[in-house]
Amino acid sequence: KRRPVAGFANARAPNEDVDPLECLWVVGEAGVDDYQCFIVAGAARPSTQPGKATIAIHELRDYAQAYEVYSVLVMTRSALLKLDLKGIDAVISRLQTARSRWSNLRTKGYVQYPWELALSVAFSAYNRYTACFAGDTHCTGNEGLDPESWRLVALHPGVGFGFVGFGPRQKIKPSADAALSLSLEAIGFTSYNSSFSWYWGLAAGAVVDDGNFSDTRFGLFVHLTRLLHVGYLLSAMQSTTRGDATLFVSMDLGSMLGLDFH
Repeated sequence: KRRPVAGFANARAPNEDVDPLECLWVVGEAGVDDYQCFIVAGAARPSTQPGKATIAIHELRDYAQAYEVYSVLVMTRSALLKLDLKGIDAVISRLQTARSRWSNLRTKGYVQYPWELALSVAFSAYNRYTACFAGDTHCTGNEGLDPESWRLVALHPGVGFGFVGFGPRQKIKPSADAALSLSLEAIGFTSYNSSFSWYWGLAAGAVVDDGNFSDTRFGLFVHLTRLLHVGYLLSAMQSTTRGDATLFVSMDLGSMLGLDFH
């Protein structure tokens, strides 16, 4: 974040009044501590004098390498001296924002399992990344640096509590006794806010209460951050419970287990 003083990046021929004559060129301010002297292998090394500035000596293989190094130093000097500090600050701030968003996604987002990530990659429109870098060096917005704010939910298993008796034509009274329910979100999505610290989501899927796979119930799941995950799922497979519904409640199982597949 700091622009170097001009002399630090200055590649120049040595000044015989203050620089050792053995140097092909020097980098830095002559007479100031820690400047650089370049020589070719086999050449006499400059002597240091007590009380003088520290000189770092770089021995190059031959004159061909010396030419390459000098060319790089000249280009580096040109680039450093033309840097815009405001632009640098903007880039650093943008990278810090992107880092914060990725961190929030990992610690506060809905875990994506490996197959969900693979599907996300398969369906992502990566040409927008190319367009972003071609048109905007800072690559702002969701393109390029940030996670995608809309993320896929596919064949996502879970576990929670199911409360039966909540159907529109239920034949049993709503129960306060929770059944252990296995859930599978077949297809859906999550949508994140700009900081990726909060999300909501919607998915279609099914639950099985107390291991009764013959009475699988189908419906919708809603996410309001990882703290609240609810579903409303109707029974349609058994005639004795048809019209009944399960109210499903859970938290993000992957988060509780400390999983991180983003």
